[in-house]
Amino acid sequence: MVFADYNNDEVLVHNPEGQLLKSISVDMSPYGLAVISSITVAVTCCKHKTINIVNIDDCVVKQKIKVGKPCCGLSYHADKLYVLAKHTGILEFDLAGNLIRTIPVDVLSSEGYLCFYKDTFCYTCYQDFDESFIACCDDNGTEIWKLNVADSGVTADNYGNFFASNSSDSTLQIVSDDGKKTKKLLDLHDPHKETFLEGVFFDKNSSALLVACTSGTARLYRVI
Repeated sequence: MVFADYNNDEVLVHNPEGQLLKSISVDMSPYGLAVISSITVAVTCCKHKTINIVNIDDCVVKQKIKVGKPCCGLSYHADKLYVLAKHTGILEFDLAGNLIRTIPVDVLSSEGYLCFYKDTFCYTCYQDFDESFIACCDDNGTEIWKLNVADSGVTADNYGNFFASNSSDSTLQIVSDDGKKTKKLLDLHDPHKETFLEGVFFDKNSSALLVACTSGTARLYRVI
């Protein structure tokens, strides 16, 4: 399991039992993560406006891609990296760091996550309570649907359903691929603790769902 430690500028590698194995230094404010291979991940670094490509075996940053804008959510597909850039949209890069194109979507802030599934993008944006949302668009940026049920981490299962966290009330939602059906799966709100849901990741091979919280804990669920 790999996590971005925003406050300490590190990528953290844990074993399946949750034990910390490695801490890898990256650029300032790591945020969105994307898996490239079994030993390579990419991470956006908001304050440095870069994407760091990290070899987690050797514990080194092997490449830095200059985004040039505040960036947050990140997704990888077919040798391309897709990143949410504030007030710009979704930027598509090849693995050499070349900007291929800009997909215009509404990115209000540098707090949001991105997921790619079968030529569609699902992304979230958090600015404040009234301007936070989850949206889906096609490969050209044309909006398919938009809802206010989530504002943080998002990931897709094998059928195109989206698991999305809502940090505002610490709930986890599932949204159908057409946006017409939503259901609350988890409610982790605790009036005695400031625990907010953030990143989520669905492992399509094992049907396991990883849910990370700002309290420094994570939960692993089996999806049936």
